Amino acid sequence: SPRDVYTGSIGYILPNNDMMFNVAIRTISKYHNEKFAQFGAGGGITIQSNTLDEWNEIKIKTKFITNFYKTKFGIVESMLFKDNNIQNIDKHLNRLKNTADHLLFECNLEQINNRVLQYIKNEKLSDTCKLRLELDYQHNLLIEHCAIAKAKQPIRVGLLKHKIDTSHFMFKYKTTSPLTRGLYTELHNKYTNDEVDEIIFVNQNNEITESRFFNIIIEYQGRLITPPLSCGLLPGIFRQTMIDNDELVEEIITPNMLKSATRLYLCNYVRGLIDCVFIGEIG
Repeated sequence: SPRDVYTGSIGYILPNNDMMFNVAIRTISKYHNEKFAQFGAGGGITIQSNTLDEWNEIKIKTKFITNFYKTKFGIVESMLFKDNNIQNIDKHLNRLKNTADHLLFECNLEQINNRVLQYIKNEKLSDTCKLRLELDYQHNLLIEHCAIAKAKQPIRVGLLKHKIDTSHFMFKYKTTSPLTRGLYTELHNKYTNDEVDEIIFVNQNNEITESRFFNIIIEYQGRLITPPLSCGLLPGIFRQTMIDNDELVEEIITPNMLKSATRLYLCNYVRGLIDCVFIGEIG
């Protein structure tokens, strides 16, 4: 990425010649037309560089931010326990680690994996169930499980007319943040009823994104397609598995495409592919 503000000096001189300057090494920038501030940290890579050393150096450079950055939301991962194993546990834990790295959480995958295996042993899990992890900023790990209710298919899905601004980077991560998943839960509770089981969201560009807990797949003109991550949605593991197997392609989906689709599905790794019927716009 571009280096942006780096070295030199930034400051001001008052009419009475009072002045204040700094050395632009650790600089937070906010442009007048942007919502968020930015801070960059990096290093010079040479042929003798070591990946872990470079990463640890970046963590040192950002420590002054992590000292006051104390988030209250947690990072969530939901997994399928089946046949005495957690299905695709490596992919789930890698997604958890990726989210933790981007959101400045400490995350030791070996310790988390051991905790999960110990939980399964202590709870004597054997039946198929959903296993949920929640990691908070203070390194506390909550593990719980529940039975997977069988949903009647097809489920009835409506498209929310209200557009959601998914430009916030948090929409890419599975957390308990009220800005993203919390907002989706609030809207889900408001608009679902005896006639609507799930709602699909559309972003500020009039592009279909996702549902509260599910990625979206439609059959359109003989192909199975799903919105790209750039529309503002979670990188679902079931979704990615279908893409890797050449069963699914990414393409922007408009509301008109959704209405014209020959099949509609919701999906996640716990519940798999769920057949749906589109009932129209709501809200």
